[in-house]
Amino acid sequence: MLLAKQAGISKRVAHSHATTDGKGNKIVINTIRKIFQRMLLKNATDYLACSHEAGIGLYGEDQPFIFVPNGIDLESYKNISQSKEEIRNELSILQNALVIGNIGRFENQKNHDFLIDIFEKTVKKKI
Repeated sequence: MLLAKQAGISKRVAHSHATTDGKGNKIVINTIRKIFQRMLLKNATDYLACSHEAGIGLYGEDQPFIFVPNGIDLESYKNISQSKEEIRNELSILQNALVIGNIGRFENQKNHDFLIDIFEKTVKKKI
């Protein structure tokens, strides 16, 4: 952002995707994060975030930002050649079985522990 500002770029958009880095030495990461946060707030002109938590996580409580939800274009999945039944057969899943899926990298901010707890409670409730 600083270089863009120095180059005369009038519109400099920051975008936050996560609440924390989730890796490395927390003291070092938090110190670096605060330094870059100050530079970002000083040099960006617009602030975007994919969630309220992500916005607060990067910009702080006092910086207004625009929420821009992440989205998936479902149109590209409408014409899949295999039916649900065919896929279940291919994977040896009973036609009436409960299927829950998740797509995400294994990082702390994806909160897989919570997801596993929800899956466990769902399965117990279903049984």
